[in-house]
Amino acid sequence: MSEETKRREDLEIMIAGYASDMDTNETIDSYLKSREGKEIESSFKMDVDGSGKRKNVVEKEGYYYVVEEDENENYVVKKLEGAGEGGEKIEVLTQERFNDTEGENKGTMIFDNGEGSKTTLAFGEKVEGEFNFDIRSGEVTIYIDYDMNLTNQGMARSAINIEPNAKLNLYIEEGVTLIVDSGYGEDGDVADGLGAKGGPGGYAGIRVPWIDKNSDNSRDGKEQAELNLLGNGTLIAIGGDAGNGGGAVSGNTGGGRRRSEQELELVGNRWKRWRCK
Repeated sequence: MSEETKRREDLEIMIAGYASDMDTNETIDSYLKSREGKEIESSFKMDVDGSGKRKNVVEKEGYYYVVEEDENENYVVKKLEGAGEGGEKIEVLTQERFNDTEGENKGTMIFDNGEGSKTTLAFGEKVEGEFNFDIRSGEVTIYIDYDMNLTNQGMARSAINIEPNAKLNLYIEEGVTLIVDSGYGEDGDVADGLGAKGGPGGYAGIRVPWIDKNSDNSRDGKEQAELNLLGNGTLIAIGGDAGNGGGAVSGNTGGGRRRSEQELELVGNRWKRWRCK
C-alpha cells in the first residue's frame, strides 16, 4: 500500500466515525477540530476552487485534503492538488506556533515567496499577542474566523503592510471583527533654525502604497499593491498617532497629523466606509 493510499484510508475511516454517529448534534466542523493531534494535524476552511464558497480542509503529514458532501450527502475525502509539498504554501497558525516564533522578527509574519507565488494563512484558533503581517511578494489569502486585535503599537511599521507587486485577499467571516491598530507615530527631527520640521505622521493601520506610473517615482515599473476585502465580517483599521514635531532653537515645534480611525463593513458584496473620524 502506498503512503498516499494509507493517508486516504485513514481519513476515510476518521470520517466514517462521524457519519456512523447518527444521534450526534456535533457539526462536521467541530468534529474535525476534535481530531486535531490525532488523525490529522489541523483543520480549517478555505475557498479551494475560486467559487467564493469555503470548504473544510484537513492537513495530514504535510498534505491537504478537502472534506465535503457528495450528491448523496455522504462525506468524501479528496486530495487538494497543488497545495502543500512543492505547491501553494498553506500555514495554519495556532497560539502555540505563534509563541514559538523567535528572533528580531518575532511577531511579524513575513510573506515573501516570490512573484507568482500563492500562500494561504488560516487561524486554527484565536491568537493573541502583538504581531503584524508584512506582504512583500506574491498573492496571500488570510482567513479570519475569530475576533482578533491585530496590533503592533510601538513598532515602526503598519499592522498590515502590502508592498508593490504584492496582493492580499483578507477574508473576515460573518459576525467576526478584526481590529487592525498601528498605534505608532514618529517625532519630527530637531531643526537648527528658528522653525521646526513636522513629524513624519502616524503609520497607516493597513498600508497599500499607490504608484503613479507617470511619475518619476514609478519604482521601475512595479505594479500597484492590491487589497481585496472578502466575507461578511467587520474590519476596523486604526492608524498611529502622529509624532511630536521636532524641537528648534526658538522652542517652536512642527505639527503632526491626528490619529485616524476607520471602520468598514461588508454589505452585500461591497465594502463601505462605516465610520471615519
